Amino acid sequence: MTPEVLIIESPGLDDFMTNDRVGPPLQQQLMLTRVVANLMVATRRESFRELMRGPHVASFPIVHLSLHGDMSGITFTDGKDMDWHQVQLELHAWAANKIVAISACESAAFKLDDDLAKWLMSQTKGQYGPPRAVLTMLQKVYMPDATLAWGLFYRRLYQRLADRQAPSASSASARDIYESLRKVRAAGLPKICCAFWYEPYQRFVNITPWKDDEKTSQRIAAMENGEPVL
Repeated sequence: MTPEVLIIESPGLDDFMTNDRVGPPLQQQLMLTRVVANLMVATRRESFRELMRGPHVASFPIVHLSLHGDMSGITFTDGKDMDWHQVQLELHAWAANKIVAISACESAAFKLDDDLAKWLMSQTKGQYGPPRAVLTMLQKVYMPDATLAWGLFYRRLYQRLADRQAPSASSASARDIYESLRKVRAAGLPKICCAFWYEPYQRFVNITPWKDDEKTSQRIAAMENGEPVL
């Protein structure tokens, strides 16, 4: 079986003492559903950059980042921060066509810039590009709730892929992600937001089902038909 999910975790110092971590239990949940997931720890901002720009990351269609965060950005174990603009630049450097989950408190404050994505693509002749989808969390989230929410999302996503005999998450559609998020919503778990890159119109489209499910469903139907999305 090929690797599918790369979990990169940067716990706080207290988290190591209390074992209050999302990475290990999430990896176990994925393995129970026969999804191959690797877990790595990056305690420093510099080690995170080195790790993500390494050649082994290319084999994973999903990269799951588990870190502490707030409205301004993410924080690593060593206490160093990375603001959301820096995070976006990092994503475009290694996450082209990947599904990226940012499991951090208030990570929905991270706003993707369509113009930056298009500019980087044009300047680097396709070497850098936008991720296929970016998932974030709306509010402050406790570790058990985050673990359950992400575990259910991935379980449902891979069930959908198996049902239509898709080889891996690299072919996950906006519909696959949307329907999987609806299962998380139905379970009353923390809200996961999603921006999906719509290649024909080169823009990120919000496909989060929590706020206006009917309108979101209409957006996805338009994307499936290659139509403009409002």
